[in-house]
Amino acid sequence: VSTDQGIFVSRNDGKSWRQRDTTFGARIAWGAPDALHAAGKDGNIKLSADGGDSWQDVGSIGAGPKELIVSPKGELYASVAGPEIRRSTDGGKTWTKVIAIGA
Repeated sequence: VSTDQGIFVSRNDGKSWRQRDTTFGARIAWGAPDALHAAGKDGNIKLSADGGDSWQDVGSIGAGPKELIVSPKGELYASVAGPEIRRSTDGGKTWTKVIAIGA
């Protein structure tokens, strides 16, 4: 789960929780068992292939996301200020604007 204090995980069905990452206000999206994505308020994207035990920097949205999701095809989508929707088809390395709402 993501909170303003970072990312917390439970290995016992929610009976207890421990902090896995201190990224403030991170948004997380889990697309596959080996693909947990996190986006910080700075827009930087991290990838964990081991359920959040370790993280690797992969790219940047360019702005802090309000939401982050993974599509069934594995594409990442983020809503950012503007308001606009951005998409990544390469695991968060690069992003393109899909739509600017109200534009």
